[in-house]
Amino acid sequence: MSQKIKDIKQACLDKWCNGSKLDTRLISFDDKFEEWIKQIPENNRETVLTLIQNLEYYSHRTTNYWLKNLHSQLLQKGNITDENTIYVFIKSKYGKSNSSNDYWTEYKSLNCINSNICITDIEDLEPEDFKYIENVVFIDDFSGSGKTFLDEIKKNSSIYKEKNIYFITINIMYKAVKAIEEYSETNGLNIILLSALKQEKAFERRLFSNDSDAKREIKEMSLEFKIPEDEVMGFKKSQALIAFYNNTPNNTLGFIRYDTDTYNSIFPRNDNYVPRWLQLKKERMRRNKMNYNSK
Repeated sequence: MSQKIKDIKQACLDKWCNGSKLDTRLISFDDKFEEWIKQIPENNRETVLTLIQNLEYYSHRTTNYWLKNLHSQLLQKGNITDENTIYVFIKSKYGKSNSSNDYWTEYKSLNCINSNICITDIEDLEPEDFKYIENVVFIDDFSGSGKTFLDEIKKNSSIYKEKNIYFITINIMYKAVKAIEEYSETNGLNIILLSALKQEKAFERRLFSNDSDAKREIKEMSLEFKIPEDEVMGFKKSQALIAFYNNTPNNTLGFIRYDTDTYNSIFPRNDNYVPRWLQLKKERMRRNKMNYNSK
């Protein structure tokens, strides 16, 4: 490994570990970086290294710091008390645990939130309850497009009228900010975003002399690695550059997180094994939806 590559790797580790010990994922990054970069064609290497140097990585320690800091920011926003506030997470589509649930759990523990106002399912509350609730606080790690959060709001839009809706994330893309703010304004909702960092799309940040050429280069390289086309730029083409200690969002550029039979990524996404019974359940739901739509 050349001295330049070694220096880049060390600079990334210094930036990401923030003075603490390397966590499991950064140890893996340290161990595998040399083999990983060898997979990258030489004519793509400069572009890839620029992107990696601009990736935001959040260790457990850094994440916890921001979950506490963002709660402090929340308390400065207005009248936030145990009497008028609830803390919720964004439920997954199939009822399984997800990152929003995980970070909600961490958030309430770190900030000693009263468990009585930490609600696992907002639909369990009765209309009478909402007369006393002024603030609804959603917790999540990241928002790439805003779609998941807005889908949650749309499910129960009527109950959020005249409430303060806080959406706390460690990181959020400007694409998501725009979508949420537009929906908030159009529908007369008061949605307040609190995040540690707002991020532009990778190829809209002027990291390269010609962003369009760099984007085309990465797309062609990714397809050569057999990364599916809809994964190359991330979910909803978010072009995110972000990874967390516990996982990598699917909004992140595909070559950073997507493994194939010809390529091993540097921050692979944790796609846990799906039990057979759950696969069958999803297939039943898909068939039922198709049958319903065909009527």
